[in-house]
Amino acid sequence: MDKRIPNAEIRRVWMDPSLTEGRRPVIPEAELRVLWLADVLVRDIAALYQCPTNSVRQASKRIWLDRRPRGRHETITLAEYRIRLIRQANRPGMPLSDAQRGILARIRQD
Repeated sequence: MDKRIPNAEIRRVWMDPSLTEGRRPVIPEAELRVLWLADVLVRDIAALYQCPTNSVRQASKRIWLDRRPRGRHETITLAEYRIRLIRQANRPGMPLSDAQRGILARIRQD
């Protein structure tokens, strides 16, 4: 009995997006940069984009963001950052960036 799988079948399965695993989570670079630099908790960023915390860390490395210090350092929750964005949006002369508006819209969807 021949147990080899034909090349056409391998190619068909490989190209089928419903079967492919190992996709990178889609975290917009500009939004990640803003959240990372604001010191939002990694677990909150991961929850926002529905991905593992390790994916957030890998994405931050991919776009050359500085590592966060080991141990305790000042961080904020996503809820605290949302309040900051709303306050900033309500101040005259302090418009939100496109990335900040995207984050605020994404938070409101949850």
